[in-house]
Amino acid sequence: MLDENYQVSKSKELLILSDLHLAIGELKIFDTYLSKIDPESLGKIEKSYEGKLEQANTRQEVEKVLKEMKQDLEKCGTVIFIKSDYCRLLGIESKVLRNEKMLSYIKNLQSAYCLIKTDNGYKKVNLFSSSSYNVDNQEITLTCNVWHDEVKKFFFDKDNFLYNKYRLKNTLHLKSKYSFHMYNYLLNNIYYKKGWEVSVDELRKKLDCQKDTYMDFRYFNNKVLKKVQTEINTKTNLCFQYKTIKNGKNKVEKIQIDCHFQDTQDVITPVFEETKILTKEEVFQAYSGCLGGFIMEFKRPLNDKEIENIGVWCQRYDERRVVCALNEAVVYNTLNFDYIESILKSWQEKGLSVEDIEGGKR
Repeated sequence: MLDENYQVSKSKELLILSDLHLAIGELKIFDTYLSKIDPESLGKIEKSYEGKLEQANTRQEVEKVLKEMKQDLEKCGTVIFIKSDYCRLLGIESKVLRNEKMLSYIKNLQSAYCLIKTDNGYKKVNLFSSSSYNVDNQEITLTCNVWHDEVKKFFFDKDNFLYNKYRLKNTLHLKSKYSFHMYNYLLNNIYYKKGWEVSVDELRKKLDCQKDTYMDFRYFNNKVLKKVQTEINTKTNLCFQYKTIKNGKNKVEKIQIDCHFQDTQDVITPVFEETKILTKEEVFQAYSGCLGGFIMEFKRPLNDKEIENIGVWCQRYDERRVVCALNEAVVYNTLNFDYIESILKSWQEKGLSVEDIEGGKR
């Protein structure tokens, strides 16, 4: 279960994901899902319908336009997984997984929802609008509720104060569920205070460490807190230290926590995001079109390091930009990887969009 205080915006609006009941593997699927949806495309779809809505004169016409826009957004927010990839992210063997169990995994993922704080309480918003599993071709289809304003804001709006995609990116490196809970707890507090005190009992609740064995602070400290501290400080963009505070009976009653960001901007940003090094097979599967273009233009097989670079570029700069950079290298007859990477960096520094590049505005 995720932290109960999952705060995510500058206006202190509250997003609670406490009833997701998602395992780390399922969170990896969720994050992979998010990475496959282009936020810019969602914005373009909405913008393309602005004129149609302005021209609609009747309620029926407005409803028709909204329905068409919803369908287009839904199509853009649909991602298809092959069973083997889905299982790899879950960390299970696909060959031995029965269809009934696969359906239960998908059903659990689709049940994920967030609670949005309102003036009168909370409202429930489903993250996924539909899911399906085709037994014949072993394809899993997930469709996000991308037309909902809150879902778009929290998961696809890069200008949002805490773009949740990058919260997930950091937590995916964690192996312990206690580290996962602690990361969210720290992140929920760091924007309001650099240091704070919390009772040991309250911290146990936050980390879901309420078994009898954890009532002994020495055990809780050695088996949980110290390990959590090491994992968070080495694998995420947060760094925290803690001290014990004892009462008059020499019993540890509170924990003093000091926490800061390890990046310079004090925000979770795509720049700080750790790019995943994909295997050769993963690059072929995720970016086959781009990789095929390189092989065709270089007129030779690519070595493992070159394929790895292409995988990193496609994640960091967008696959379409990489293809454009390759084409430019062909035009100038400078087919080498250093030159292509310099093009990509130059476009990024200039803040050029994919449309600008494809339209020749360089």
